[in-house]
Amino acid sequence: MAKQYSHAHIENHVERWKKRHSQGFPEVVIKYGEGPMNQFSSSRLRFQYAIDELDAELLRYLRPSLEDLVPEIQSLGMPPERASQDYEFRSNQEWQFYTDTFRRAIAELRSATEDAWGEYERTFSESEMEQFASNFKNRANRLRLESTSVFNAAVWGAAGRPADADAIQHRANRRSAFVQPILRSKGWTQPDWANEAEVDKNTVRDYLNGTTKNPRPDPLRKMATALGVDAAKMPR
Repeated sequence: MAKQYSHAHIENHVERWKKRHSQGFPEVVIKYGEGPMNQFSSSRLRFQYAIDELDAELLRYLRPSLEDLVPEIQSLGMPPERASQDYEFRSNQEWQFYTDTFRRAIAELRSATEDAWGEYERTFSESEMEQFASNFKNRANRLRLESTSVFNAAVWGAAGRPADADAIQHRANRRSAFVQPILRSKGWTQPDWANEAEVDKNTVRDYLNGTTKNPRPDPLRKMATALGVDAAKMPR
């Protein structure tokens, strides 16, 4: 079954969004009172509008992207526990793609429009930009968690989820939060990490999706060394 919205489709949409909003930022100046400090350019408001628009659009695309994972995984005929783990892993990848895309897009728009700011207007600060990205990331993650609950209810049915399912998900979230930023900074995929660490790809996957409860010391040390961190800092 073809995805409703491929990653290429989303990236093309974002490029059109950037092109649309980076052209012709108006230099309308609104005044109140007297003096140069009592006026501001509408370009800041326009930039805020562009960010809000992309936030809403990407969230609208994320939902069906997560829904598309359901028939893909169900068609594999895996047992519930394995299907649940696979959905957690794949939905996390989708969530990461959308959050990375949003963060990159607003940074690129900011860079492209810096020359358009008026004399009395300055672009958003780094901390403000980080807050935009963090807000989107949290909203996208809520969608992901909601979809995971729906999927688990469907695959486990009346039997219910295993008692340790929440613990597995907690481990996965904690480990991904630590590892994924390092992988992104290196430009690595999970297979790249496995190759650099000289461990099996399944070892990396099961560590990140929380399936491995107590990682063995030797593979954990190799994975940590490949990331450039002390093994003691790797989330258990």
